[in-house]
Amino acid sequence: MRTILFMTVGTGTGDSQEKIDSLAHGLLYSIKETNPNHTIFFGSELSKKTVESLKKQFFDEFNLKFQDYDFVLLNDIDDFNECFDKFKEKLADYEGDIVKIDYTSGTKTMAMTAAICAAIYRKDLFLVAGKRGKNGIVKKGTESKRAQNLYQIYDKFTLDKIKDAFNHNRFETGTKLLEETRDLENKDSFLKLLELYNHWDKFNHEEANKIFKNDFDKEFKYFPELQNKLGLNKAVIDRIVNPKKENLDCYYILADLLNNAIRRAVEGKYDDAIARLYRSLELIAQIKLKTEYGIKTSDIDIEKVKKYLTNLEFIDELIQNNTNNEKIKLGSKKSFKLLKELDDSLGFAYEDKKGKIKDSLKLRNMSILAHGLENRTKDEYKRFKSFVMELSDELNENIKEKYMKEAEFPKFY
Repeated sequence: MRTILFMTVGTGTGDSQEKIDSLAHGLLYSIKETNPNHTIFFGSELSKKTVESLKKQFFDEFNLKFQDYDFVLLNDIDDFNECFDKFKEKLADYEGDIVKIDYTSGTKTMAMTAAICAAIYRKDLFLVAGKRGKNGIVKKGTESKRAQNLYQIYDKFTLDKIKDAFNHNRFETGTKLLEETRDLENKDSFLKLLELYNHWDKFNHEEANKIFKNDFDKEFKYFPELQNKLGLNKAVIDRIVNPKKENLDCYYILADLLNNAIRRAVEGKYDDAIARLYRSLELIAQIKLKTEYGIKTSDIDIEKVKKYLTNLEFIDELIQNNTNNEKIKLGSKKSFKLLKELDDSLGFAYEDKKGKIKDSLKLRNMSILAHGLENRTKDEYKRFKSFVMELSDELNENIKEKYMKEAEFPKFY
């Protein structure tokens, strides 16, 4: 990989050869310090005099011709657009090389262009400093190369993008942006944060919990605006991964699923959101049957059903459906029907909304993520969500204001 030196070239103030030679000597010092494989000069027609002086001084010092260079002519040295376009064009030519930019001389517009390009394209920027004589030109023998650290500025802008990506659940995008930073403080902490919520957003609760458990609370101090929510989230993940006897983990799982549906809808992914709402609807019935009656919809215990139910016709229907002597399983509709037969308020709440829910389920079945080829709309999502949220409230009045709030992802502000 080669080192390419970009240099803005002025003429010095005034037109005496002594001033031109003094300016050229400063540029020659930069070249000697950088030792580039190739040099690109940017300047006006008059700037060529400075380059000629530099070449002469190079030959006098090394007894060699200075040949590895190009000169990019700027027709208007005070036109930012022209300066920027020509810098950008040359940067593209040397994309695979190490480019360093010297803005020691030239007009203010040329110096500004050099600095902006260094910041945008993440190139090393420096100038030759030293004691200045008349007309502000650095005196021979006092030169020193002074780097300008623009990476901190670049990192600050990039950090804003990372936070925005995090707030919009684009965790992988945030991770890629993070890789572009150089001197970002607490970079590892941000990487863990993005990794944690990327796992969680994909329902990889075990992996998210591992990060929380691996002393991640020590990183909380780096995210003061997230601290409270991080503490709540840590407890939620722990309850989901390590369920307790109180069955509260069921409510947190439901809350997490509902929050995930909302996040997909915010992204405009309404098919994904409706698919999650459909699973939430099914889960609501499952939670009620499990917590209230000890009945698992994935393996119906007929004796438990008989304990609560006297409708022998419904029990016979369950048994007859089990033609292969396998586990008796109930889908969403049958689960809510069982709840109604059990004289449970949730079963009646579902019955009251069954018509509208049925229409929404048809839309879900026609979704490209289910059995059809259609895309669902925002209004369809909102209608279905309304029904599901009403049933979740019937299941537990704290789902929205407690469990969903505690399981909600934090946001930077």
